[in-house]
Amino acid sequence: MKVPINEKRYITITEAEAYFSIGRKTLRVFAEEHPELAFFYGNRWLIFREGMEEHLKKYGLGEGDGPKKPKLDLDPDEDDCCDWNGFYYT
Repeated sequence: MKVPINEKRYITITEAEAYFSIGRKTLRVFAEEHPELAFFYGNRWLIFREGMEEHLKKYGLGEGDGPKKPKLDLDPDEDDCCDWNGFYYT
């Protein structure tokens, strides 16, 4: 029986990455800097999910509230549909 992530008390870095939409490296640094919200068990970091949610809410972030792509009003048929880095938007 699989337990949904939102019902687990402690989650791994991989689960936290999917649940909070935060990168693996950022979560690992966070875990190392916040021993009250994460601990190293065996060979992996475990994050206290409810504590992490409260920590993110304190800064105005929540589940799924990560950075969003800018909305561009560009016609894909025009030649100027890429930014200065060469990334194309559709």
